[in-house]
Amino acid sequence: MSEQVKNPFDLLLDQIRLVVSEEIQKGLSEKRSPKLLFNTKEASAMLGVDESWLAAKARAGSVPCRMLGHYRYFSSADIQMIIDTHYVPGVQSSHDGKRASADSKAPGVEPVPTRGSNGNNGD
Repeated sequence: MSEQVKNPFDLLLDQIRLVVSEEIQKGLSEKRSPKLLFNTKEASAMLGVDESWLAAKARAGSVPCRMLGHYRYFSSADIQMIIDTHYVPGVQSSHDGKRASADSKAPGVEPVPTRGSNGNNGD
């Protein structure tokens, strides 16, 4: 009786699985050190603000940052300080959810002529 021969592709797949498993274990065993500094784009994403706002505040000295050469970076402590010092609590109102009614005593708004509205150039 003949032995059942294993498909050569199955042997190749087994070898690939073994290599992949070893690489995954190797990757999991190596620990990366946490990131210490974040650029303006990364910090603004973490804070949920516009990059231009954060850059302007950093240039003005309103928020803490680190300069390395002419590059600006933010540490985790800097980001936490920005959160702590620029936190604005939400304002809650007691709105009843109904439609607003027109106030009959409110002053009316009169239209102001603009350039070209009555044929002249606003002179």
